Amino acid sequence: MENQEQNSREPINPEIENLEGGMDVTYHLEHEDVVNTLTVYNKEVHGTKGRTIQLIVCAVLIVGFTFSFIKDPTYIMGLVLAIVSLLLGVLIWFMPKIQINTQAKAIAQQDNTYSISFRKDSVVIGEGEGLYNILYTDPVEAYENNQYFLLVFKKSKIFCIPKRFIEKDLLNIRILLKDGLGERFHDLMIKESVNSQKPDGPDPEQK
Repeated sequence: MENQEQNSREPINPEIENLEGGMDVTYHLEHEDVVNTLTVYNKEVHGTKGRTIQLIVCAVLIVGFTFSFIKDPTYIMGLVLAIVSLLLGVLIWFMPKIQINTQAKAIAQQDNTYSISFRKDSVVIGEGEGLYNILYTDPVEAYENNQYFLLVFKKSKIFCIPKRFIEKDLLNIRILLKDGLGERFHDLMIKESVNSQKPDGPDPEQK
């Protein structure tokens, strides 16, 4: 069993085994990078369950108040409350996108050039007062999709590394993060691949 597990793992580059200084990367983030990063963060870390429940409650209120007004046209307050519930639902639906775009614009106006070093036991991000030396044993999780590596430290600090800047070391970085974080490394590429292969219409095999 142990030999099978070893054979199923990705081969480790000998350079990684002897890695001392780290694989250093300098990159910058565009507005689109920040938007995509915060979108993945909200979905994978915060989750959408709370917002879904709020939208369901709004839908129930809209139906209830609208039905009450149809049943009794003199119940003007029912119509007012139905409209208020509709506006609240629209606000709940669009608020995350508004917040993400606002944050992305603010970050894009700053000096958004970053440096990162992937090491055997840690990831070192930034420099000077903004230096983070994050050990793999720290409360950190990594998410990988088709465009980015996303590191989330203590569920509050977010670090996005676009793959276009690390194409040469992409496989080695993935191996380092997988080995270092274990179950805290989340491969979102499988989920994205499944979603992209889903047909738009009904399943032709279903009758």
